[in-house]
Amino acid sequence: MVCGPYRADTHWGTTRNIERARSTAATLWGQGWDVFCPHMNTAHFDGICDDSVWLAFGLRMMTHCDAVYMMRGWTASEGSLMEHDMALKMGKDVIYERPGHSPHHCPDAACTIRGMAVQRPPEVDVLRSG
Repeated sequence: MVCGPYRADTHWGTTRNIERARSTAATLWGQGWDVFCPHMNTAHFDGICDDSVWLAFGLRMMTHCDAVYMMRGWTASEGSLMEHDMALKMGKDVIYERPGHSPHHCPDAACTIRGMAVQRPPEVDVLRSG
């Protein structure tokens, strides 16, 4: 599951956040991960329901995920902070994108799982919770 900022102060800012999450998810799919990207599931649904509906849905979907990928900037996002806390409580593997890197660079230890370098497929199964 991709976690990172969705909302922004402007429509353009929200669009950039959605596109960044989409690009991250596409890259992870290309590396052999099965990816849920909540940004794409509810892209520009703002105002249809209260934001808490979307956040609750994302947390329910997390129960089906083996790991979460925390994009840069996640600490500035209320929803991502909740997703991060829930992932840790559920014992999910948490992958942190390091500043200045993208998923394209993760094989060179640009990303970490709880402080350890991430290995990409075919070693993916090593990263998944039992």
